[in-house]
Amino acid sequence: MEYQSLQNTLEIFVAKWKPIIIYQLITQGTLRYSELQKLIPDINKRMLTLRLRELEEDGIISRKVYDQVPPKVEYSITEYGASLEPVLARMNSWGKKHTLSTRHKIITAEDNPGYTCQALTTINLIVGKWKTIIILELLDNDRRFNEFLKNIPFINRQMLTNQLHELSEEGIIDRKVFNQVPPKVVYSLTEYGRSLEPVLLELAEWNDKFGKSK
Repeated sequence: MEYQSLQNTLEIFVAKWKPIIIYQLITQGTLRYSELQKLIPDINKRMLTLRLRELEEDGIISRKVYDQVPPKVEYSITEYGASLEPVLARMNSWGKKHTLSTRHKIITAEDNPGYTCQALTTINLIVGKWKTIIILELLDNDRRFNEFLKNIPFINRQMLTNQLHELSEEGIIDRKVFNQVPPKVVYSLTEYGRSLEPVLLELAEWNDKFGKSK
């Protein structure tokens, strides 16, 4: 897989509020600024304006200004943005199943009021800069530390260590230490981690179709 392209794709989801804005425009259709504020009450005006501008620059949404007084501005999802619907739907489905887990407390009601977009649960779990790539590596096979470094050449040792630790803490991966000399450590996906496979495959498929064009 072209990991650099995948990293660019993930940037669409990383910034807080972007997935909810995309979700609202896909499910609700064209909306005015004030309507988006009403649907996402915990976002402030400055942040909403910033995220809308970023999504417009990414080609995910379009902004139409009407020549009238008072001014009227509407936002809608573009054809390119609408192509994200299967990805968000898959993330949403996974998020609904895991939001209420007591072991894996992933996101708060403050970040996702009313749990409107359960895709945020999934995104928050897998989008630490290298997490998605590490999980995709483990979908293929169990890996040793040096195998990750070989397959993901632009990640440094400290970052890889940190990300593996976080994924282990979240119950996504398992770390097995073999009692031998030299020491041998093997990482694998847990059953919980493997439940993310449909989400990541959907994301990878979208990246292959659309991510490289942006």
